[in-house]
Amino acid sequence: MKQWEEKFETLANSANDAIVMIDHKGLVSYWNKSAERIFGYKREEIIGKDLHETLTPLKYRDAQIANFKEFVKTGAGNALRKTLELEAIKKSGEIFPVELSLASLKVKDNWSAVGIVRDISERKRTENKLRESEKKYDSLLANLSDLVFEIDAKGKILFINEIAEKLFNKSLEEIYGIPFYRFFTREGIFKIVKEYKKCKRSTSDEEKFSTLNLKLLTGKIIQLKTTVVKENGIIVGSRGIGRDITEEMETKRQLQQSEEKFRILFEKSDDAIFVIDNEVFVDCNQSAISMLKFNAKEDLLNKPFWEFAAEVENSDVTPKEKAKKMFEIALEKGTNHFQQFIKQSDGKTFYAEIWLTSIPINHKKIIHAIIRDITEQKRIEKEIKEYRENLEKLLTERTTELIQYQEQLEDLVEERTTQFQESEKKYRELLDNSDDAIMRIDLENRYVYINHKATEITGIEIENFLGKTNKEIGFPAGLHEILDDAVKKVFKTKEKVKLEVELPGGIWIDLTYVPEFNAAGEIISALGSGRDITNRKRKEKELSIKTKELELFNQTMINREMRIIELKEEINALAKKMGVDAPYPTVWKNEKDNDEI
Repeated sequence: MKQWEEKFETLANSANDAIVMIDHKGLVSYWNKSAERIFGYKREEIIGKDLHETLTPLKYRDAQIANFKEFVKTGAGNALRKTLELEAIKKSGEIFPVELSLASLKVKDNWSAVGIVRDISERKRTENKLRESEKKYDSLLANLSDLVFEIDAKGKILFINEIAEKLFNKSLEEIYGIPFYRFFTREGIFKIVKEYKKCKRSTSDEEKFSTLNLKLLTGKIIQLKTTVVKENGIIVGSRGIGRDITEEMETKRQLQQSEEKFRILFEKSDDAIFVIDNEVFVDCNQSAISMLKFNAKEDLLNKPFWEFAAEVENSDVTPKEKAKKMFEIALEKGTNHFQQFIKQSDGKTFYAEIWLTSIPINHKKIIHAIIRDITEQKRIEKEIKEYRENLEKLLTERTTELIQYQEQLEDLVEERTTQFQESEKKYRELLDNSDDAIMRIDLENRYVYINHKATEITGIEIENFLGKTNKEIGFPAGLHEILDDAVKKVFKTKEKVKLEVELPGGIWIDLTYVPEFNAAGEIISALGSGRDITNRKRKEKELSIKTKELELFNQTMINREMRIIELKEEINALAKKMGVDAPYPTVWKNEKDNDEI
């Protein structure tokens, strides 16, 4: 018996777990070395003490004491032959988690309890960290913008995160009841099946899909990266992630369209377009090849741009120096616009207009160049210059004639309408120097031309006329309606309209509007001429007043003469009564025969 106890003691003290025994009174009767380490009590400190009062936290104490009282009666209880997770108290007062396994032992006809206690503090800390990690992982998955999923071999969804609701337009409850592949279009399903067949033939336990861009039934496009899981060569499921690339694909499509449009514009442009990097041509369009008279793009690429700058007479700067200077200005300021002679591959030259634009690409600057042959433009400009000089000479010769025939200006305006279309400069000078107000009004009743005489008469500046209607200029309601109606009548009848109107300030003007036609005979505007007749109107008014005054005077004189006759008749009548001769002769008209009496 003693030998057995020694073996038990050796075995118990070598155990990592605490081995504790209490008697039928609940007093500690055995305490191994690990119990000392775990609880902090030496054997001599704890033996004979009430275990429940010493080691059991207060919240469990009453229940454990009650259970123990039942245990000592029969040696049986619900906690026996089970592993329980409880809390205990160390000597230091620290409450810590333990794992307890209980067994019953009868000693001298009394039931004792033997417990194996394991400190599971580290395990609990690990479990808590794992739970926190899982919580963070769940939170991460819930808020992840990418789809995360796991399915079995038949496509049943075992796990999927919340972004699926947005992608599939269904709740998670609905999603879990639908096979994963049914969320894709028919074309997408074919791609998935193809990848599964390829993975099925593989001998690897894990096989990754090719990255697939698949369209969902909702119209969204996701990029799917999937790993197929096998057991003993048989596919048991798969897991993967999916990214919504709908906007990315749309942006890519729009970018491709934009690049294609740019490429078409680049290739089809009538102007020569070059891309210059490190002073050499790295790209160009067909117009550039034709302009410089090369057969193919390859013949032109990698040539320095300044090689095509032509010599200029009486210049202190070489073509190469000037070209490089223009290039440096473009790099510094961003753009440069200039004109220069260009040399073709056959040695011929032409005059060109050049635009250089600096474009930053990959942390360096390249030059986008547009070159336009303006030889024909220069020839036309020369002809225009000669034409203008001749026109000015002709205008000088006609000045004297215009002064002599100024009073015939109204008729001359109609005769010169066609000439104005051919020579607008001469026509404008003629109109600007006119003593009459001249104006042009478009089909919307807006002034498109007004001369200085008109501003002198009205007191309104030219800029306040142009582009405006009579109402917008500020003419009173009655006046602008009269003017508008006159112009509308010209447009309607295509005939001349004359009228006299009084402007603000008491200025009277004699207006004539005539229609103006284009080459097709369509009316395009109305030309108006106006002459200040304020003086004439004032004299007419004065004459009217004088006439009325004269009429009033005449009437007064007539009335006076009639009164004198009446007085003479009264005197003659009085003389007759007095029996004397009438002092005044009287002329009577016989109403019947008009004979004098």
